[in-house]
Amino acid sequence: MTEHADAGPGYWSSLILSIRRARMWSQTTFANEVDSSQETVSRWERGSVIPSRQKQHQIERIAEASNVSSLGGISNIVRLSPYPMLLCDRNDHVIAASDTSGFEPRRSVISQTPGFQHAYYEEFSAQMKADGFWDESGQSRNYHFRSTTCGDFKAVLVSVRIHGSIYCVVQAMPPSPPVEQI
Repeated sequence: MTEHADAGPGYWSSLILSIRRARMWSQTTFANEVDSSQETVSRWERGSVIPSRQKQHQIERIAEASNVSSLGGISNIVRLSPYPMLLCDRNDHVIAASDTSGFEPRRSVISQTPGFQHAYYEEFSAQMKADGFWDESGQSRNYHFRSTTCGDFKAVLVSVRIHGSIYCVVQAMPPSPPVEQI
């Protein structure tokens, strides 16, 4: 299971409430499932405390078993993709990355982007914010960077809402095959 240190208290609060609703569990029942107290579950739900990493893993497993969407679920899809994919938050941090992406989780996108692409990426990122990309789920943008030395890089970015927060799924597009001239 992927760690979600970047997931704030609102994420955990919403996820726990969704699980409890799906299972029709009381706070006490949920607390028993994660070997905790009802008082601690109440603090998690109020957002005054974030669960420990061990508890986060337990909560993610329960979410999966309950068919409740979570960062863990989408992170696994991204991580296991045979294609270059990323899951990022609005603060430019990589939450999950496929092995083929060349990116590492828990680092910023810009710190892992080639230097010659920084200015374009920063401009593109600022435009996404200005356009409201991070305000609602289901938006998409095409990222296209062209370099005379490195060729074309294309990706599709889609915003997804997971328990009250917007994240970005980035899918790199394979290069177009050359057009055969007849």
